[in-house]
Amino acid sequence: MFGRAWPTAYRRFAQWSRERGWARLYRVVLYELGVRGRAGLVAVRDRLRQRPGGKGGH
Repeated sequence: MFGRAWPTAYRRFAQWSRERGWARLYRVVLYELGVRGRAGLVAVRDRLRQRPGGKGGH
């Protein structure tokens, strides 16, 4: 069903990665959350960087 779409999805993913599209999207989402008062940019960044504690935490 999705066989023909896979090469297109992969090509677009690779293009976004090369052109730093994910970084731009990340910044836009964080900005929008900050504007709406739902999250501070620093708080979100810090939460994303935290790793769970305990044995074998990744």
